[in-house]
Amino acid sequence: MVRCLTTANAHYAPAPQTPAALADAARGIREIVAGTGGTTLRAFSSPVANSELRNAADHGVLKLELLDTGYRWSFVTTPSGVVRDSGEASCH
Repeated sequence: MVRCLTTANAHYAPAPQTPAALADAARGIREIVAGTGGTTLRAFSSPVANSELRNAADHGVLKLELLDTGYRWSFVTTPSGVVRDSGEASCH
């Protein structure tokens, strides 16, 4: 499951990592930072450790779907509805 969902006010950045903030795509806790609605979008001030993707160009919504043994996510831009990022993972 998504163990950490964080909001910010101007960008989107998913990152699977350990509690010590080390990259771990296989067993890391996926942290998704999403805050892409209602305000002026801004560039990232510095690189975000372990980010799989960084988007500071699109307003959008984060869609989460919880499954019996995992989850799916997608970042969908507004108003166009274009999916900019998506994925699926199992719980561990």
